[in-house]
Amino acid sequence: MKNTKVKICGIKDETIALNSIKAGADFLGFNFSPKSKRQISSSKFKEIVNQIPNEFKLVKIVFLFFQNSKEEINNILATFSPDYIQYVSRDNSVDLKFLKSFSIPLIPQIGISSPTTNEELPDEEILILDSFHKEEGGGTGKVFPWENVRNISKNYFLAGGLNPNNVELAVKTLNPFGVDVASGVEIEPGMKDIELIKEFIKNAKGT
Repeated sequence: MKNTKVKICGIKDETIALNSIKAGADFLGFNFSPKSKRQISSSKFKEIVNQIPNEFKLVKIVFLFFQNSKEEINNILATFSPDYIQYVSRDNSVDLKFLKSFSIPLIPQIGISSPTTNEELPDEEILILDSFHKEEGGGTGKVFPWENVRNISKNYFLAGGLNPNNVELAVKTLNPFGVDVASGVEIEPGMKDIELIKEFIKNAKGT
């Protein structure tokens, strides 16, 4: 079994960021969507970077945009350079040509509602396969039938309702490139718990 990557998404403060890195997270996701309870401001993100600059170099940083204006995205990316930009594939506000103009690798987040093949998915370095929800950009806490992606061989983060109790089974069942969690390590919407994060990472990596 390959070394499963772990992405903790929707981080809003430096304590959670730092402890996630110490616990073994590989990717940290920062959500700039005005529609999300996990939204972070540019000023808060800058504060986190300034607090733990050396630790930030140990992980990949992902910026999530959902229903953001071009002006918002441009202002954020004029100031910061994440390793990846995550977007929701069914977001009708997304302009892929615009996002690609920043020359930052893209991670499409795809809602899975039926059995899916490699040919149906975008040709990007990494994908996120999540529960389908027509109103939300992820973080719904709902699991989708894993058999729907059993035949996918592309690099993807499995998302959708993962938590410390089911992530080990998910990894054993699908052996994905990585697992992505937001609500599954929260004690209330938008508020992460470091003990849940530690347990999630431990179970995901089998350590």
